[in-house]
Amino acid sequence: MRPPWVQARIVKASTALSSTEKLVWLEHHGLTNGAKGAFVSASALAHRIAVSKVAVERTRHLFLSVDLIKKRSRGPGRTASWFVQLPFCARPSATRLEDDAVEHYAELLDQWIESQVARELKQIGVTLNPPTTLTDE
Repeated sequence: MRPPWVQARIVKASTALSSTEKLVWLEHHGLTNGAKGAFVSASALAHRIAVSKVAVERTRHLFLSVDLIKKRSRGPGRTASWFVQLPFCARPSATRLEDDAVEHYAELLDQWIESQVARELKQIGVTLNPPTTLTDE
């Protein structure tokens, strides 16, 4: 089942996602065919939104790592099904929201994404150091 449109509004209001990432999420949302999800190849999706296949593949990988999309195999030789979602913390129960509420949920989504990316980096041993300034020297 396609997530409610209000979730798309939250994704569009996110500051943690690039325009390309938002477009990939929104296109998956629009192509969702009920319980079957959106079954579109990276190359077909790239053509639809005028980005590279690599950009779609990288975005899907990012979305999988931060739980913004789920993938289900449809068998050998068939395109996988993709299901967009938001984390529970950024998923409102209401189907209609005022702009202020959309902004609030977008901030929750941004915090979720940042925490998941930091977790992923920590797992692979990457430490982000705060930037140094001239006064730090």
